[in-house]
Amino acid sequence: MRHAHSVGIVSAGAAAELEKERLAACAAAEQQRFDAIIAAQRDRAATAIASSIANVDSVRTAAVLDAEQRFDLEQQRLAAERERAIAEKQALEATKAAEFEKLRADCRKERGKQLDFQATVIKARQFADAMGQNKPKKRVNFIDNRPRSPAQPEWEPLLQGFKDMMAEALQPLQRALRSQG
Repeated sequence: MRHAHSVGIVSAGAAAELEKERLAACAAAEQQRFDAIIAAQRDRAATAIASSIANVDSVRTAAVLDAEQRFDLEQQRLAAERERAIAEKQALEATKAAEFEKLRADCRKERGKQLDFQATVIKARQFADAMGQNKPKKRVNFIDNRPRSPAQPEWEPLLQGFKDMMAEALQPLQRALRSQG
């Protein structure tokens, strides 16, 4: 019986050994499973960090693109405003140039008329000289028959005559001014 007992001991030892191996295998399997879970969690965390960095980068990129678009729009607005101001300035310059040219043309025309009139007068005088139609020019001589006093200067009657003539010439103007007032 000893043999059976020893077989039972051996078999109990072998069973214990087998149980130990099974527990070691289970522990190894558990260790591998925990390692896999930890590795998966690390991968998820790394992916989350990378995606959040990517999100931050995409947000920054979007903000930069938006700022660039606003900058481009502002540049376009300023360029359009500058072009509008240049066009306005050119239009004003063109208007001034046209007005200046019109005035120059009017001056030339008026000067031509004056020169034509002067030339006509000269030609008429030359014609009259050639035809012998020189008429004596009319003269008005003022004769002063008033007696002079020794204290009265010579130019006094002349001055008085000038005053009378000016008063007579200015009467219509004074009447017109009084009727307006």
